[in-house]
Amino acid sequence: MSNIKWPGPGRIVRNISRIRRLDQSPILIGGCGRTGTSLMSAILDAHPEIISFPEETNIFESDRMFRSPRLNRYRNLIRFHRFLVRIDIPVTSRRWCEKTPNNVRELEYIFREFRNRVKIILMIRDGRDVITSLHPLRKGYYITVERWIKDTALTLSYMNHENVLIVPYESLILHFEYTMRKILDFTGNDFDPKVLEFTRFSGVQSHDAFHGQKLKGISSGSLERWKDDKHKERVRLLTTNAEAMEIMNQLEQYQKQFEKDA
Repeated sequence: MSNIKWPGPGRIVRNISRIRRLDQSPILIGGCGRTGTSLMSAILDAHPEIISFPEETNIFESDRMFRSPRLNRYRNLIRFHRFLVRIDIPVTSRRWCEKTPNNVRELEYIFREFRNRVKIILMIRDGRDVITSLHPLRKGYYITVERWIKDTALTLSYMNHENVLIVPYESLILHFEYTMRKILDFTGNDFDPKVLEFTRFSGVQSHDAFHGQKLKGISSGSLERWKDDKHKERVRLLTTNAEAMEIMNQLEQYQKQFEKDA
């Protein structure tokens, strides 16, 4: 259950009135774990018109759905409102943003739920960096090769969907302003320089996915960590997998296309 504490009655009433102003299509973020989904959520929260949930809701889980679409719609509406009334909603907010990596696996349901009135941002990242990401709280690696293949292949299958923008993590790091302008153009929000200073303006300074660490700024030090010799055998699992290497080639081509005007 959510770790967000319930505020006092006054703020609940205020938030209910502000929830009514969230009339623009929501933004949902997904993709394989360790691809920058949490970072993207925090950056977007720095935009005056966007309010991001400070944790994953896991609301869209098909195995927990009712058979009735109407019941699901009521259930989801109630759950979203339970989250929203507990967070500080700025008066300028016009849309909400939620990030759960597994959203990528539930997109067909999400499109039906919102009747296509939704913007989806899917993150992708070099598989070598993803599978060599070490879990900060327990021993071992975070993401398996198989999960990266499954989630990334699924992500790429939505490459031409009008409601989906696929964002390479590397582009976000190396061409930050260019990438954010492209994202905000996709979502229909005017560019605001506050997103470039997101560590200062974002309300998502901590997140479950940060594992107790605070929000950090953009750094190229997060790239190509897989080159450390300690990950040699781990990387070999991916580079000797034909399906994984085909996806890596697709990512490289997509990133070039994404950055063509950078």
